[in-house]
Amino acid sequence: MNRALIGMHDVHLREYFAKHFRDKGYEVETTGNFSEMRKLAETNTHRVYFMDINLGLPNVGTCAPAEEIYGVVRSRVEKNDAFFFSFSANDVAVRLAQSKRIPASDKNNMKEILDFLRKT
Repeated sequence: MNRALIGMHDVHLREYFAKHFRDKGYEVETTGNFSEMRKLAETNTHRVYFMDINLGLPNVGTCAPAEEIYGVVRSRVEKNDAFFFSFSANDVAVRLAQSKRIPASDKNNMKEILDFLRKT
């Protein structure tokens, strides 16, 4: 079975996206905690990794959480064995992530988010 791991600050968004992936047949795990996301990502048992760029550090202009999780799953993403996407409303966090070639978008760019959801 395909599995999705969702890490987001906002519980409503987390549940909204969880429902989306469940409706597509995924088994879903969600968290609002970066340490838990890291621990779950290290199992390498998920097909989808979808997260806040700055998970655990809301309103902070950093991409460190996404950079760390992407570092765990990057080789699988590059082999098309997994999908990774991160987003944030914090412009600094988005620009930092993109400058490090981490798949990332502004939270208000629904086209990029929807494109990611369609391909998974």
